[in-house]
Amino acid sequence: MHDLRSRIAAIVERDRRRHGEAGGESRGGVGTETLGARTAAALPFEVFEQRIVIDDLGLEIVGRGACDPLMLAHLGLRGEAPTRWQDVLWLDTETTGLAGGTGTYVFLLGIAYFCEGELVVRQHLLHDIGAERAFVETIQAEIEPFRACASYNGKSFDLPLLRTRWVMTLRSEITVDESHLDLLHPARRLWRDRFGSTGLKQLEESLFDEGRINDIPGSLIPDAYFHYLRGRDPAIIAPVLEHNARDIVSLVRIADRVAVAVLAARSGRAPDHAPAAYAL
Repeated sequence: MHDLRSRIAAIVERDRRRHGEAGGESRGGVGTETLGARTAAALPFEVFEQRIVIDDLGLEIVGRGACDPLMLAHLGLRGEAPTRWQDVLWLDTETTGLAGGTGTYVFLLGIAYFCEGELVVRQHLLHDIGAERAFVETIQAEIEPFRACASYNGKSFDLPLLRTRWVMTLRSEITVDESHLDLLHPARRLWRDRFGSTGLKQLEESLFDEGRINDIPGSLIPDAYFHYLRGRDPAIIAPVLEHNARDIVSLVRIADRVAVAVLAARSGRAPDHAPAAYAL
């Protein structure tokens, strides 16, 4: 336990040095300089929002023009295909444990969607487990309009947990997963032989030549959250929110790379991983 606390403290200290303690922070919340605009500060949960221009993400297909239903089918979409990228909700969760089940809470849900040439990233952070029902109700109202969702390993992890929390709190089903695209599976078929690991962070490094500096390990996130609940030190939760935001943005960028590979295979071009692309 001492070693765990030391590792969390080291990550917090690195984050403080990187962003500074002054400016953009307020009691009980996280600095806007780090995480974008904050809303609903008086509630037992908060929403952090940031917007990224599509051109800054280097996207070629995803987020541009209409959705191609055949391409989405090749990518592994289950359910009815949306006709617009604006109807797809990209999501990633952070939880109080990795085992799943009714005792595991989703304390942070990061979502993203395309709107007017930007990727809008919104992160819902729960400050009080006792307020979970209001937290889930707020999220449900926000995600209701979307016709499909996309995730990375969401089929096995994120969506089962979200379904459990919806049933436990609202006694109802989450609807956004009726059409679901889990990018882990096409990414594995495309790049496992080429890169070995197809974890989200590993693909960031392999596809975009980008590594994360001082990123909090996923295994430490539940403990970091419980430390945050005890003292509400914003520097403790800031690395978790940053980790989550990067996961969501990487999800979108990886989806675009998969789509480019599929389009190349369909048009007869031969990328260096052509056999895997054709297999999709």
